Amino acid sequence: MIENNETKEACLHRELLEELGWEIEVHHYIGNAERYFYAEKENVYYLNDGHFYICSKVREHHVPIEDDHILHWISSSEAQQLLVHDHQ
Repeated sequence: MIENNETKEACLHRELLEELGWEIEVHHYIGNAERYFYAEKENVYYLNDGHFYICSKVREHHVPIEDDHILHWISSSEAQQLLVHDHQ
């Protein structure tokens, strides 16, 4: 999630460093997809705005800060079955 006044690219760099411990290079912006979803527990609709980039990993710095995020490489067909939101 974008914090304070950071740019989308700065957010991408920070999130991947926090969640995976990766330093990345951003090659180019692909686009975005917006989708409303309903959160039953909160009885509210949220707008989820996803931004997509082509990036490459430059290096791994450390163990990720957020230990509940684990990277698993899966096939695109398996991803389609597992992802919750249409724009993921």
